Amino acid sequence: MTPFELIRVQVRPALPAPCLVAFDRTGRALLMSDFPARYAPRDAQRAVDALMQLGFACCIENGKAFLDWTPDACAQWLHSLPAGPLPPPHDKTFGLWGVCRALLRHAPGAPDADTFNRAVFLMQQKDIPALTRHLGAALAAALRTKQAPPTGLAHLVIATNLLNENDR
Repeated sequence: MTPFELIRVQVRPALPAPCLVAFDRTGRALLMSDFPARYAPRDAQRAVDALMQLGFACCIENGKAFLDWTPDACAQWLHSLPAGPLPPPHDKTFGLWGVCRALLRHAPGAPDADTFNRAVFLMQQKDIPALTRHLGAALAAALRTKQAPPTGLAHLVIATNLLNENDR
């Protein structure tokens, strides 16, 4: 099971009846669900409460729920990823490898929701050049503001196997 599938699986216990749970392609949130349109209002509120217990912030709009992790839940999930080693560099992913290597040299830090959501979107699209720019910009911004860089995103890149040339 990929790390992305694990994110969706974590939401399921809060949703008692079948509904759509997908990664939000608009970049507004991490996940999108149609449970508010499918459930009775009382059941929808129970689902929102259960999602909050799981560490998800929920915004309901036009019959859709937009779900984001709370910062603590995001940091905890990133910390739970297997800490695999940085694989050897390959020509096709050398830039991303370099950014991940630089991120891993810093103290652990979690990204903000926008940075995390954009990184997940780019990883799912396997857009290596855009992901490299995005992570590099996040690293630079953190260093400029003397914040902990989002090292957890480097662990996510490693866990998703994007740096392995044979899988591209």
